[in-house]
Amino acid sequence: MVKHVLLYTAQAWGHTKPLVSLMILIAESHSDVVFTFITNVMYPKIIAELGKLPKERYEKVQGQIHVIHIHNPTMGPFAYPGLIDAIRRLYRCEYLTCATSGRTTTGLPKPCLAIIDPFVTFAIDAICQIRASPKELPIFCWMSSPVGAMIRAFGPQYLGGRGDITVEVDKLVSETGRDRAEVAIEVFSNVKGEVVTMPGYPPMFDYEWFQQEVDLGMTTHFLRAGRESIHKAEGTLFVTASVIEREAIEAMKEYFWGMGKRLVPVGLVSSMMMPDVQVSSDTDDEVVVTFLDKIYKEQGEKSLFYVSFGSVWWPKDATKVYAVIDELIQRRTPFILGHGSPRANVPEEVKSKIAVSGIGLEVKWAPQETILRHPATGWFITHGGWNSVQEGLQYKVPLIFWPMSGDQPMNASLMTLKHRAGFQLISVRTGKHTKRPYRCDYEPSFSVEAVREEFRLMVEKCRGEDGRMVRANFEQLREAVLHLWDIEGGEARVEIEEFLKAVRIVDS
Repeated sequence: MVKHVLLYTAQAWGHTKPLVSLMILIAESHSDVVFTFITNVMYPKIIAELGKLPKERYEKVQGQIHVIHIHNPTMGPFAYPGLIDAIRRLYRCEYLTCATSGRTTTGLPKPCLAIIDPFVTFAIDAICQIRASPKELPIFCWMSSPVGAMIRAFGPQYLGGRGDITVEVDKLVSETGRDRAEVAIEVFSNVKGEVVTMPGYPPMFDYEWFQQEVDLGMTTHFLRAGRESIHKAEGTLFVTASVIEREAIEAMKEYFWGMGKRLVPVGLVSSMMMPDVQVSSDTDDEVVVTFLDKIYKEQGEKSLFYVSFGSVWWPKDATKVYAVIDELIQRRTPFILGHGSPRANVPEEVKSKIAVSGIGLEVKWAPQETILRHPATGWFITHGGWNSVQEGLQYKVPLIFWPMSGDQPMNASLMTLKHRAGFQLISVRTGKHTKRPYRCDYEPSFSVEAVREEFRLMVEKCRGEDGRMVRANFEQLREAVLHLWDIEGGEARVEIEEFLKAVRIVDS
């Protein structure tokens, strides 16, 4: 009997890509499971990701996967009328038409499992309203991050979490009549210099979760939405594994069990997809590949530094970014700077300096996987989003962390201190929380000159014994990650199979 799974994530590639990977892995293992992946602006990227599969793998799962683009006229994260209508139509076994391809999906059974991004609370509410019972259509949240991120954001205080800050926010709003969003930011960003310990994570001061000046307005909204959703759903899937954070997973499994919910670590699924090695026909990509080939010929393998903060993040004051670029140029160290964030506005003088350097390239939209898989690429300077960590592991390119917010400070701490599988820049921190990190036994300077000096030493580390040690640890971690989905006894495969049996997608 065919089983139908409904998927939806927030419209961010870091949330979407690993769910595409999980969908493919399940489809390959179970030919009687079909998927409807509803999306909006991520549609072309999902289709492109599927197209990276080797031909024989794609043909095997093609008939099981339905990617449906549904317009969202609001273009915002808080409402999506088309999604709600699509969910209701699927529940009634009615057709859906993709706004991009024009293809109509018909004949699918009623969904019997929904995997939904926890930050899209309105979608979870819609399913709760139409389903007959949780048993008929269980909802599982999709957390595209390690468990540690969830612990700190809205986990219990006894595990190092913030707890439910909405209680304090609601109390202050009731007492003062102030704007709720303003109060939420104030409460969320309130720190006391206390040491935070979470299971299996290196200790950090509470102010180290705010390493850059960022707008916290959306963050506080998503934290509230995430907490509500995780308590409404029957469980949560996390993109993690015990090789990464065993203690945190065990602690949160116990916490979830106490709430009558299930926690499922699905592995670092983005690292599992090994696409065909193909060069895009995009002109910008050809420029990048030509440059990489040139660097490989002139300076050899692992010589290039790739600098990118993704499609969302960019330092509010980019002076320190340009200081790092200056150091790379002065040291004749090849690099590519990607600046795809709408917040990034690289000055023409910086672009010109890079262009005439002969060893640098700047591009607005960097083909990240093309760069990471190229033998010339040796190090990845990144904000440390979990998708970037996975792609670094996939292509064996260790990371130099420059965290901004969200899960990034924890990811950096986990990879650099616990696993010794990366480096972190300290002096790049900005804002009112530029204070001594817990890891430092000295009071660092956060000046631009300090950034220059730290980065000079960092390049030497990368080229020396420290760099060899970090690279070896990183590659060892990668090997462990690749075995998570082994057919015989792979940890993530076992977890997923048990989960699919529990929700009656596959027979026990």
